[in-house]
Amino acid sequence: MSNENKKLSFDKIVTLILVLVILVLAFLVGRNLLGNSEPNKKMNMRQGGNVKASEISVMVQTMEKETFTQITTIGAEITNTLDNYGLTSDVGGKVTKLFVEKNQSVEKGDVIAYVDPSVAGAEYKAQPVISSLSGVIEELDVYVGQTITTSTSIAKVGSVGELEITAKLPERYLSTIEEGMKATFTTAAWPEEEMNATVKTISSTVNSSNRTFTVTLSVEEDERLKAGMYVTLNLTTDIEEDVLMIPTTAISTYLNEPCVYVEENGKAVRRIVTTGKREKGRSVITSGLNVGDRVIVKGTVTEGSALKVVE
Repeated sequence: MSNENKKLSFDKIVTLILVLVILVLAFLVGRNLLGNSEPNKKMNMRQGGNVKASEISVMVQTMEKETFTQITTIGAEITNTLDNYGLTSDVGGKVTKLFVEKNQSVEKGDVIAYVDPSVAGAEYKAQPVISSLSGVIEELDVYVGQTITTSTSIAKVGSVGELEITAKLPERYLSTIEEGMKATFTTAAWPEEEMNATVKTISSTVNSSNRTFTVTLSVEEDERLKAGMYVTLNLTTDIEEDVLMIPTTAISTYLNEPCVYVEENGKAVRRIVTTGKREKGRSVITSGLNVGDRVIVKGTVTEGSALKVVE
């Protein structure tokens, strides 16, 4: 082989080697690039997941004006409206006969006793004592053989009227109870059935020993109700119109002041508030919130937390 041919063969070999080296290098570089893209992809997914996870799921309540109603539950008793009347005799003398006893029912016109007005040297016909109304003998004040005058009470008759509820309330409710307020009650015999009542009268005095006042309520006619029955009375003791209310659990504190968090543009914003009356897990907010505010009522957040509102 000539020297020229040898040189051409050598050049071809070198060229092939260089091509192979370039191909190997290209393969290695490509593999490295592909390998690095996978962790980056995973990292990006993780970062994306972290961003999503940083959004706190919350529930909100849109503020609207409501009516605050405070219900007070107390024990009370069903009683009769009774008109008491003291019976007397038209004549003085000795009681010769009694036809009634305590707790006995009488009708208007019944004779309950006889009184003999006779005196020494003069005899008269015994005179009847007649009941002037129907009712029950609550007290019997004389006995046979007793000498009485025309002012002596012979018996007290109570006429049975409508049933009513008598309840004693703490003095602090005196300024909030009004005649006509509605109430409900249940009895031991029918504990699952609510019945209706209405405030009829409010006592004009306060018991100085226990600081209570008496309220009487009228009840709807029901043959199941009896005088003397114990009832559980649910009485409306306060009403406020057009107030803002939220669950008490939505109220937290910041620097020893009550606060809530509202949702604004997907973020939690702290609001310092003033609270008012509470009833059944809800609180009146007297300042710090406005109609339309979206208050966070479920979910633990801080100022600036990213939010995801769950309906």
